[in-house]
Amino acid sequence: MRVLKFIFLMQLTFIINKSIAQNIVKNYCEGQVIVMFKSNVEPLATNQKVKFDNTFKNYFDSKNKPIMLSIDMNCWLYFLDEKTTTENTFILRIKNFENIKATQLNHFIEERSTPNDSLFNLQWDLNNTGQNGGLAGADISALEAWDITTGGLTSKGDTIVVGVVDSGFDLNHEDLDFWKNYSDNPNDTLDNDNNGYKNDYNGWNAVNDNGSITSTNHGTHVSGTIGAIGNNNIGITGINWNVKIMPIKGSTQLESVAIKAYGYVLAQRTLYNKTNGAKGAFVVATNSSFGVGSFGANPNDFPIWCAFYDSLGAQGILSAAATANSAVNIDNVLDVPTACASNFLVAVTNTTNSDTKYASAGFGINTIDIGAPGVSTQSTYPNNNYSTSTGTSMASPHVAGAIALMLSAASEKFIDQYKLKPAETALIIKEQMMLGVDSLNSLNTYCKSQGRLNLFKAVSRIKNFPDSLLSIKEKKANLLSLKINYISPNPATSFAEIEYNQNINSNLNIFIYDITGNQIYDSNKGFVNKGLHRQRLDLSFLSNGIYFIKLFNDKNQSTAKKLCIIK
Repeated sequence: MRVLKFIFLMQLTFIINKSIAQNIVKNYCEGQVIVMFKSNVEPLATNQKVKFDNTFKNYFDSKNKPIMLSIDMNCWLYFLDEKTTTENTFILRIKNFENIKATQLNHFIEERSTPNDSLFNLQWDLNNTGQNGGLAGADISALEAWDITTGGLTSKGDTIVVGVVDSGFDLNHEDLDFWKNYSDNPNDTLDNDNNGYKNDYNGWNAVNDNGSITSTNHGTHVSGTIGAIGNNNIGITGINWNVKIMPIKGSTQLESVAIKAYGYVLAQRTLYNKTNGAKGAFVVATNSSFGVGSFGANPNDFPIWCAFYDSLGAQGILSAAATANSAVNIDNVLDVPTACASNFLVAVTNTTNSDTKYASAGFGINTIDIGAPGVSTQSTYPNNNYSTSTGTSMASPHVAGAIALMLSAASEKFIDQYKLKPAETALIIKEQMMLGVDSLNSLNTYCKSQGRLNLFKAVSRIKNFPDSLLSIKEKKANLLSLKINYISPNPATSFAEIEYNQNINSNLNIFIYDITGNQIYDSNKGFVNKGLHRQRLDLSFLSNGIYFIKLFNDKNQSTAKKLCIIK
C-alpha cells in the first residue's frame, strides 16, 4: 500500500509542474495598496484628495487610516476592507481616477546578502566558488534559497523543530539554538507536563533515561549543519538560520536505545498534534547519522526499528538517514536503516565538492533516495569550536535541514493541510525535494532521484505548490474556533490592538514569539467568555522586526498572526 501511494504521488508530477507554473503566488501584503497622487495635489486634506477618499471610502478599512509614505513623491498607503474589494480590483477601479499618477500593490521585500558568519567562505557545501579545488556551483544553492526564507517559523507561527538522534550535543555552543521543553521545570525531577518523561527540559537521554545531555563531536557537528545560527557574525551558518534542534542522545549501544530515542520524538510531535500546539514540539524531521555498525543488515530482522519511520511519518515527520560509509550497493547487501521499506525515510549518500559520489559511500538505485554534500564539511564542534568532517553522517543532516527550511516557505493553506493530513503532506514534501534535485550523470545509477539536493529548488517547489492540489476539508473549521481577526495597526510602533473571537468559554493565554521562535511575552488572561474580544498590547519593549502573536486556550485551541514592528 505504501508503494502504491508513492507511485500515485509520482504520477501527479506532470500536473503539479504545470500547476506550479500557472499558480500565482502572493508576493505582496494583502489588504494594502500604494497610491501616488500627481504633484499638483497637496498631500494633506485638499479638495482633490478628499474627493478621492470620499468616492472610494466604502473600500477602505475604517480601523486603519491612510499613511503618508513620502511628502515629496506624494505617496500614500491605503488599507482595504477585504469584505468589499480585493487589491487588484481596487487598483483597476481607481486607475483612471483624476489626479492619480500611479498605483500598485505593497510588495514584500527581503534582504539579499551572504551571511556574515566568519567561516562561511569555508562552507563549500552551501556555496561552492571553487575553493579548495572544488567545482564552482557544486553546492546545494543555499544562497538562492535564503532569498526566499531563512527558516524558523511556519506561515502559521509554528516553531519548527528538527529532532537529532545522536551520541551527544554541546548544549552551550554559542552558534547553536537547541529546543527547550518550556512545559517542564528544569529545577526538579518531575514530569511537569505529563508527557511521560521526567525533567526533559533540555531533551532526552535515551541511554540513561533522563534529561541529562552530554557533549560529543559528532552530534554537535550534525546539529550545526542543520541549524547553526545564521548571520550572527560567529562561526558558520546552518541550512536554517533559525531553527530549533531537539537533542536526543540515543545513537549508541543497543537497538532498543535508538527505538527509545525515536519514541521521544514521536511523543513530542503527537502531543503537539493532539493539543494543536499547546504542548509538545512541532518536529518536522529527524536525522539519523548512524546504523547497525556494518553493512549487510537485513531490514527483515529489524521490523520494529523500520516500522518506527512509518509511525513518525503518520504524525508528519520525515526521517533523513545516512547510508553506509562503504562503496557497496545497498540494493544487494542491504542496510539498516537505509534499506528499511518506509516511504517516510529519506536515505542519503555522500557527494563531493566536484559533484561526484564519494568513493567510500553506499549507493543503490532502489534503496538510496538522494545525494548531499558530505566531504570535508565545516560545522560546529564542542566548546565553541569548528571543524571539518567527512562521511554520510555529514550528508544526511543537509536533507533533514532542507525539510525544515521547505516548511518555513510553505503557504498557510499548505500548513493547514500538513496539520490535517500530516502523513499525506509529508510525502508531498519528500516528493518535491526529490523532483527538485540537480540531476547528475555521476549519480544516475546510484540513487532514486539521480541527483544531489538543491535547496533552492526544493524550497521554491513548496513555496509555489498549488493550493488546488491541497484537499482541505471542513475539519479546518475546528482549527479556527479560536481566531485572531486582525492586529491594528500593523506595522505597529509602541502598541497594537488585537481583535479575536472564540466559540467556547475558556482560560486564555497571549504569547509573542520572535522570528526565531523564542517566546518573549506571556500574558495569562484568565477566564474569557465565548464571543468577540479586543485587547490592547503594549509593544514598547519590542525592537524592529517580525513577530508572531499567538493565542492558546485550555481547550487545546490556538491561533496566530504575524506582527511587524517599525519604530
